Amino acid sequence: MMPTSNPIQLDDSHVIIRMLEEELAATNQDVLLLTLELEERVAQLQQLNGQLESKVAALHQSEALLQREVHEKGILLQEIHHRVKNNLQIVRSLLDLQSSQISDPVLIEILKDSQNRVTSMALVHQTLYQSNDLAHVDFKSFLDSLVPTLVDSYGMKPERVRFEIDTDSVLLPVEAAIPCGLIVNELITNAFRHAFPNGRSGDVTIGLTRRDDDEVLFSVSDNGVGLPEGIDLENGKTLGLQLVRLLVAQLSGTVSIHRSNPTQLAVRFRATEDGEAGGCRP
Repeated sequence: MMPTSNPIQLDDSHVIIRMLEEELAATNQDVLLLTLELEERVAQLQQLNGQLESKVAALHQSEALLQREVHEKGILLQEIHHRVKNNLQIVRSLLDLQSSQISDPVLIEILKDSQNRVTSMALVHQTLYQSNDLAHVDFKSFLDSLVPTLVDSYGMKPERVRFEIDTDSVLLPVEAAIPCGLIVNELITNAFRHAFPNGRSGDVTIGLTRRDDDEVLFSVSDNGVGLPEGIDLENGKTLGLQLVRLLVAQLSGTVSIHRSNPTQLAVRFRATEDGEAGGCRP
């Protein structure tokens, strides 16, 4: 006998096919919804990307404008240093002219001291003008210019009094460099006048170091005759000593004196990176 077909199995196949079709339709619907959602998110991302590109372009434009302004201000500041230096040189020339009009040796010495103080300030501005950093002075470069100028001014023969500049390459903010320069000027002048009398020869050493904690130590020492016991920086009546005292106070620094072997005056102060001179630790 031939086997008969099973109608129930056939009906089950249709049911399975229909279920698969329904699942496929549902899957297609889900895919369509996900595609639409993805396209919407892509559109949002494109919009955000466009906004970001606009902001980046604006930032680039602002940066270019800022760089141009910084460059222009740098040129202006450089020109200011140049003009201040020129004006101070004019003052020095006027003092020199005045010196040629008088014969009193005391007045001539007073005017010469004033000339050298003006020169010291002018050299600070000249160093800044010639530097790429218009806020800090390379003090070693400044000393390399100042010392020969003072030697020439006082007619000191290099073979009699020898100078040594024992310094690191220290950058000082201009607020500290000017008083430091004036102090060095006064101390070198005193060494010329008092340390080596009667043709005595010797050495003058200028030292400058800066520690990691921004403490600056600079000193001027000589192996001359030494300081008299009566000389007291705190109560000194000469203009030079008064200037040193005032300038050290301007630096919020401290000063120490060693009277002989060698004679040395040392100043300590703090010069922070923001360009300010601050109080020195004891």
